[in-house]
Amino acid sequence: MTETKDRFVNFDFALVNVLIGLINAGVRRVVISYDIACKYNIHFMERIIHPAFPLVTPQQLKALQNMEIVWLVPKFHLAAHIEGCADRFSFNWMKDVGQTCGESVESNWASLNGLATSSREMGFGHRRDTLIDAMGNWNWCKAVNEGNFCSLFFSVLLRDIIGIRQPACGTLQGHPQGLQKEKANPY
Repeated sequence: MTETKDRFVNFDFALVNVLIGLINAGVRRVVISYDIACKYNIHFMERIIHPAFPLVTPQQLKALQNMEIVWLVPKFHLAAHIEGCADRFSFNWMKDVGQTCGESVESNWASLNGLATSSREMGFGHRRDTLIDAMGNWNWCKAVNEGNFCSLFFSVLLRDIIGIRQPACGTLQGHPQGLQKEKANPY
């Protein structure tokens, strides 16, 4: 086994277990967003059936081969890859993924770093509840502020591309159907 293949063994183990769970749930198509999916997927099947440490049974291998696995590189990371990666591993050209960026999983890590010192001495259940609440709060705040983000994004876009200082439609802040901040955060 080469050194490169050895580096993937931990992720192989975790991913195979997730994929087996998805197969058992009846999922037939999986889209995997991974920073180095262009390199990682090359020998994936060979690594998981390696005779020294097989990660799947023959039945599981057959089920995996019948599953459609789509490998994509998140948009932020794709810019640093070679030109061929952009064509084969871009969310932009893939069916049924819309305009997904593939980075949203990483976007809340910075906010969760502060919980490390608070939660490291908690028991399993309390730590899990705390992290779930923190992630729920992050998702709630992201959803509530999405209108402001879109307004700001389009304001900057119009300013930079077209030269307009104020968007023609205004912002969502005074809009009667704008953000409903009176709703309490359930987290």
